[in-house]
Amino acid sequence: MVQPRPVDVVAPGGLDHLDWALRLLECGGPSLGRLLIVDEDHADGLEDLARRDSRVVLLRRAAGSTWADRVAPALAARRGDVVLLAPGALPTPGWIEPLARAAHAAERVALVAPLSDGDGFDRPEGIGEDGLAAAVAGLPDAIEIHRAGLAANYLRGDVLDAVGPPDAAIADPREAMDDWLARAFALGFFALRACRSLVLRDPAGSPTPSPPPVEGPPTLGRDLMRRRIERHGRTLDAALASHAVEVATTGRIKVALDLRHLPLEMNGTKMYALSLGKALAKLPEVELSMLAFHPLQAEGVDGRLVHPDDWADDVHIIHKPAQIFDPAHARLMFESRAHVAVTHQDLIAYRMAEAFNDEAVFDEHRQISRLVLPAMQAILTPSANTAQEVEFEFASLIDAGVVQPVHEGGDVEEFGPPTFDAEAEEVLARLGVSGPFFMSMASDYPHKNMSTLLEAYEGLREARGGRGAPALVLPGRAPRARTAASVRAGGPIPGVRFLGAVSQQELRILYQNALGLVFPSLYEGFGLPPLEAMAAGAPVAAMPFTSVHEVCRGAALFAEGLAPADLARAMGRLADEPGLRRELREAGYRRVRELTWEKVARETAAVYRRTILNPSARSLQARRSLSEAIVLRATPAPPPAPAEVVAPPPPPPAEVVAPPAVVEVIVHVPAAPEPLGVLNACQVLRQALGRRIRRDLARVAPAQYARLARAKRLSSRFVQVVRTDGLGAAAGKASRKVGNKARGVVRKLLPARLVAGRPCPYFAPPEPLQPYDAWLMANAPSLRRAESLAEEVGRLARRPRFSILTPIYNTPPGLLGEAVRSVLAQSYEDWELIVVDDASTDPATVALLAGGPWADPRVRVARRPTNGNISAATNSAADAATGDWFVLLDHDDVLHPEALARLAIAIDREPDADLIYSDDDKIDLTGARFAPQFKPDWSPELLLSFCYTGHVSAVRASLYREVGGMRLGFEGSQDHDFWLRASERARGVAHVPHVLYHWRVVPGSTAAGGHEKPHSFEAGRRAVEEAFARRGVPCRVEQPDWALAAGCGVFRPVMPDDGPSVAVVIPTKNQGKLLRDLLKSLEKTTYRHYRVYIIDNESDDPETLAFLSTAPATVFRIPNADGAFNYAAIHNEAVRRLDEDLIVFLNNDVEVIEPRWLSQMVGWSRLPGVGAVGARLLYSDRRLQHAGIVHGLHEGLAGHAFKLLPWWDGGAMGLARVSRDAYAVTAACMLTPRELFLAMGGFDERDFGVAYNDADYGYRLHDAGYRSVVCAEAELFHHEGATRGFGDAPREEANYRRVHGHRRDPYFSPHLDPRSEAFVVQPTVVPTSDRAPVRLLAVSHNLNWEGASRFELELMTGLKTVGGFEPAVVSPVDGPLREEYERAGIDIRVDPSLVSIFGGAVAYAEARGRTVELLKEGGFHALHANTLQGFWAVDAARAAGLPSIWSVHESEPWRSYFDQFPSDIARIALSCMESPYRVVFTARSSSEIWKDLETRGNFGLIRYALNVDRFRDELAACPRDVARAGLGIGEDEVCVLLLGTVCERKGQHDLVHAFRAMPPEAARRLRCVVVGARDSLEYSRELRRLASDLPPDRRERFRIVDETGATAAYWQAADVFCCSSRVESYPHVVLEALGRGLPIVTTPVFGIPEQVRRDLNALFYEPGDVRLLARHLDALARDPAGRAAMAAASSWILKALPSHADMIAQYGRLFRAAAESASGAVAGARTPAASAFAGPHLFRTRIGEPPVDAAALGTGVETSAP
Repeated sequence: MVQPRPVDVVAPGGLDHLDWALRLLECGGPSLGRLLIVDEDHADGLEDLARRDSRVVLLRRAAGSTWADRVAPALAARRGDVVLLAPGALPTPGWIEPLARAAHAAERVALVAPLSDGDGFDRPEGIGEDGLAAAVAGLPDAIEIHRAGLAANYLRGDVLDAVGPPDAAIADPREAMDDWLARAFALGFFALRACRSLVLRDPAGSPTPSPPPVEGPPTLGRDLMRRRIERHGRTLDAALASHAVEVATTGRIKVALDLRHLPLEMNGTKMYALSLGKALAKLPEVELSMLAFHPLQAEGVDGRLVHPDDWADDVHIIHKPAQIFDPAHARLMFESRAHVAVTHQDLIAYRMAEAFNDEAVFDEHRQISRLVLPAMQAILTPSANTAQEVEFEFASLIDAGVVQPVHEGGDVEEFGPPTFDAEAEEVLARLGVSGPFFMSMASDYPHKNMSTLLEAYEGLREARGGRGAPALVLPGRAPRARTAASVRAGGPIPGVRFLGAVSQQELRILYQNALGLVFPSLYEGFGLPPLEAMAAGAPVAAMPFTSVHEVCRGAALFAEGLAPADLARAMGRLADEPGLRRELREAGYRRVRELTWEKVARETAAVYRRTILNPSARSLQARRSLSEAIVLRATPAPPPAPAEVVAPPPPPPAEVVAPPAVVEVIVHVPAAPEPLGVLNACQVLRQALGRRIRRDLARVAPAQYARLARAKRLSSRFVQVVRTDGLGAAAGKASRKVGNKARGVVRKLLPARLVAGRPCPYFAPPEPLQPYDAWLMANAPSLRRAESLAEEVGRLARRPRFSILTPIYNTPPGLLGEAVRSVLAQSYEDWELIVVDDASTDPATVALLAGGPWADPRVRVARRPTNGNISAATNSAADAATGDWFVLLDHDDVLHPEALARLAIAIDREPDADLIYSDDDKIDLTGARFAPQFKPDWSPELLLSFCYTGHVSAVRASLYREVGGMRLGFEGSQDHDFWLRASERARGVAHVPHVLYHWRVVPGSTAAGGHEKPHSFEAGRRAVEEAFARRGVPCRVEQPDWALAAGCGVFRPVMPDDGPSVAVVIPTKNQGKLLRDLLKSLEKTTYRHYRVYIIDNESDDPETLAFLSTAPATVFRIPNADGAFNYAAIHNEAVRRLDEDLIVFLNNDVEVIEPRWLSQMVGWSRLPGVGAVGARLLYSDRRLQHAGIVHGLHEGLAGHAFKLLPWWDGGAMGLARVSRDAYAVTAACMLTPRELFLAMGGFDERDFGVAYNDADYGYRLHDAGYRSVVCAEAELFHHEGATRGFGDAPREEANYRRVHGHRRDPYFSPHLDPRSEAFVVQPTVVPTSDRAPVRLLAVSHNLNWEGASRFELELMTGLKTVGGFEPAVVSPVDGPLREEYERAGIDIRVDPSLVSIFGGAVAYAEARGRTVELLKEGGFHALHANTLQGFWAVDAARAAGLPSIWSVHESEPWRSYFDQFPSDIARIALSCMESPYRVVFTARSSSEIWKDLETRGNFGLIRYALNVDRFRDELAACPRDVARAGLGIGEDEVCVLLLGTVCERKGQHDLVHAFRAMPPEAARRLRCVVVGARDSLEYSRELRRLASDLPPDRRERFRIVDETGATAAYWQAADVFCCSSRVESYPHVVLEALGRGLPIVTTPVFGIPEQVRRDLNALFYEPGDVRLLARHLDALARDPAGRAAMAAASSWILKALPSHADMIAQYGRLFRAAAESASGAVAGARTPAASAFAGPHLFRTRIGEPPVDAAALGTGVETSAP
């Protein structure tokens, strides 16, 4: 809000003529109050002006005074706010109003500076008003700054009163204002630059900006400086020492790459930084973060992207990969508590600055470098030559050991792959390059030595008579070099061709086809082009300078001297000596393989490690000094105080409105000991490690006898294998087991960091596919899908006729032909294509249409006499159409072959739909598909933000005519306008979740970007504005700055600040500070008609109660009804007491950011059908917390959309930054009509008292026909967890699953990964129908009573029970589960011949062939492999072209799991991970272990669930008293049950040792039962021996039972369940313990913590910690009430997990999708992008007639219609 009073402008002298004063008066406008002119003497003209114009006030000053003295009289005479002008400043019209607006936009603004021609735009000497305005056109209205302005400064009057006038002792005006601003910063104020206020400086004398401050303000006393320096030094030293200890102990290094200086486009510095980042991200010991303003600055680098505003200072080292030091950037680095490093590429600023015409810039760079470099703990250089130069140049400032040369890398993968001749010929022809040619890089920089190159080439050409010389090709932007070449010798040099900018592909082809690279540079820090050339196989000829010798090292031909003739001779040798070129090429290949980015990353990480563990003392001292200077500069001096506690200063006078001062409170605490040095820390670490090893050895001693016995058993087994399989097989198996054991010992003894990332010796994971590429593979043509589609179309009650409307204008014939052929290729036959030519003028287009190229009579061509634009042409096509439905097809786009068939099915399934849209993607001129748009279901409010419906669009013909078709005048956004108008009258809108349309990207189309057709933005804006008006919400509509900059047609309304009454309801219990901050932030709200109500929920904090008594709000005191907090109940009660029209539920831990938040939310709520409106909530670090609630995340629960995205990231389709429809919105900030809320019954108090009440309310609104909207313009901070923390009660999670588990979120596409809140693509097939039965072959590794085998049984029987599936089971090993399958009526086959692992490659192939035959003969649609041991079945399915699902239960590391197999078999097993449609894990922890193999995005998570009904039936058959009596367990005894196959992995010996270690009294209370002994296992026999060695009084209380399927009696008898496993994924026995309602004591390994809740129903102990296990069991035995509480929690926790029905339904959906996928057919191979249009018979079943030969369709120009 602009201040109501006008502003005084102070001009401190220099007004020698009247014109300047008149200009100030003229430009000031109504915001100018008075012009205060201060000078020793005033000209007569000024005095006359002062008499005529009362706004001019002349003030006199004393001669010889400082600037501050000169402005003092004016400051004393001011009436309020004031603007201080620099001498000679030239304001532009309206310059004051933006300053005033920015100054009063927030309370803590002290100073606002305008933009001038010296604030970082172009050159300091001035660029003029127009140039300056153009330079800042894309900036926001105001940006924060840290220094005063050069030309003018707006000071708020109240802040000036609080801070005082500028210091008169400082002579320089800029320094005086900077000092004043520092004092304002000390009081908590900040400064802004108003980017819409322009003030030019006097061109005659522009003041030079001062260097960045490095010392504190002179007002700081010595005592304060000393204390602050000591404190800062302690914290910095402590942090660096902590980093050293952490790196020494864990081996992991947390690195932040500072990429803020990088441009958005590619250059050499950015290429180095990104290549380094990509390589560092692949190192297992490096945790990489990236500091960047924009995602393009970190393009393609895996790691955590951090905006500087979100910087948390949580890394060990910050590395700036370029010596570009911006003062503002440097501040963040040196205020941090991390080590700092820099890559210094070269010393061009010191060696050749005079040649660049911008020596002033280099001078500033040199000054900053000398200031910053000494404080760097590591200075990396790309070459040893540069390292020597840096050490020499800065010898007096840095230690030599700080400088570390690390060569850059060569990208062999980028430049090395060969190029097909046809591709190379096409590219070279397009570039105009023919014949032999030399290549060099064009550059305008003097040190690149272009003049010598051109002169050398001229000489070479003259020597060869002109025509015999190869050409010289120069890619790269270099306008000055081009100009210089064109004027040499009076005209362009023959043979020289400047290509300008080229793509990476074109550059690679140039390298590969050139005679050689000529590199004439005189100075290089490294020289990347020679390395690229060597990677591409191009010889290199270079000048013998600096680091080029070092880079090429024997792989280049160097000129013998510096003259052009020397370089010409080298070029001649390259042209004439093929043998030399071959030698250089081979040497180049060898050299480039020595300089890989992997090597660079490892050497760089080694530098990081050395720097952290052994930093340079000299650099640390410089670091402290520079950091202290920054701290002193940014922090003011508090007032002195005699005591150890320095109290805050007294508040300012009452009339001054200013925020409270930010002061330093120094509290006396005992001095902390100095942090350990690195050597001492390492010594302590070694001692601790020694103690740990001794303790571990003592702990495992009882197990040593078991290991000796196992060795004896293995030797017997070896003899047995020799007898059966031969000596070779036995020896191979034994060697593998020995190797596995050795690796296991190594992993146990060595630190994890040394072995965790070891490479697998026989397998390397393939390169991951991009998510959409993987999606395309899964959705490639499939015979099963084509058959299903034909069956569904055949069932249609009525087949609609489609009229495809295609307006064209000067369309290239090839693109038009592809569009028409995509229509001809449709599997659905009932259509007509209307092509309307809008008076094309292109001869090729006219000739194509005149020839009648399409023989199909369904294709009709009409021509308009005059051009009427796309809207008129589309309407003309509609006038000629005869179909029931219109389908819009642009002239150069492509329909998917299934498009019309799926539209017809949608029309049949949703007969009330009048509008239909589908998902789409983009396609380039080569046929490559990319940029998919997986859209939500019908979202009316999202359509008001942008035209998300896009393509394909189908509209009922009657509706099209009813609304008048396309409106003229909205060209470019005619589709958006049509959808807005048509959807208002449509009965229904349907969404087809299939990619049915491919949007062509060609230059000049909106598919390439909105910038191509800017007029479309204004058309879209008008369309949306009119749509709001038609809906009864008149408002202004604008395009956000970010959308305009990105070329996106995104719009937002600007809602009025008036409207219905609003009650803002805020609950709180205590938390006075949070509440105070919230109410303070609410004061900035611009909406006028609202009132604040506070729910006091039993506050008892005195400070909070005192605040509530005076708070500017109505306080409702609402206690908890039953003593337990119930969010829903207290809000329902509060709403019943209110009368306002609208209710806003607002948490007390939010804070308003955007003043117009409430205006926008109220405006959206007034749209018809909107029932709730939510806000965009951010965490304090400005990452996204909430942008709508998504159902189905977190394994079927609710989650927040786009959570943790940076605030500036729009996410998928930009949905994170636009207002849109959502299934529900969080009640942390939710607006809803009061009457509607009461009618809906409010929040559910019974089932969702604390959690999920907002989601439940949103879902019920949706069921009632209302919509929830996320208002992106309403931004607030949400300090989530500050009130009640995180985590939801299992009871409410269970209720959520019971009430809402069946739902599908209509706004979350089925093609998105439900494991992620970021809306990422997962390869998914949406099945055509759920009617056709699916034949499954399930492969079980055995048929024993084991967890994984029982899972297969329950899954297949469950699928058979629900119907629609015909399972059959095969297993190579027989077992008791065979009878269970037969009893369930499932075909079962036991066939050991289907797999041969150890018989060699031939035997394996033969067994796989038998499995393939089984799959083909059985007519199966999909295969299910159970456990990793079933890899052979997945391999067979891949060979048979059959889709598969692979369920993985194991948690062992992938690098070693298959070590027991021969390496060739293990390689096959690991390669199978990429072929299934889905690899399903039962635990997140297991999928994390195997995530390196998720290269196709095909991993999924489905929990193994307990069949509760069957389990309870089994328990009911065995009463508890009978079960306990049968086991001899007394009433007062506690039974501890441990159930599971007795084996080393399960670790049952822990229970034996714990029982032995318990006190006698505790042991007498327990009975231990271990069920699952299998005496064929040595471990099982050893466990019996350990139990028999127990003391007699305990031996009878410890029972071991054989493996059995009848476990009900043991579950009924149990009081406590124990799980001692070392390795588990998601054990079924834990689920049974939950189902039985038992407290659990368990090891927290792998997936077990995902099943239970620590300290709620489970107690954890680490494997082997038998004393803690004993204490847990003793505590449970002593506490019956505690056991009962944990038992009750177990029952609810089981209900909170996915149910057995959920598991069956999820697998059922997967199998149906897999059956229609192409996963089996295309695994491991990419399908050509254009194959979908090559021939319809290849990928579809023609409906109604046999397949059509693709050749008969022609190319679109060879045949003509009669």
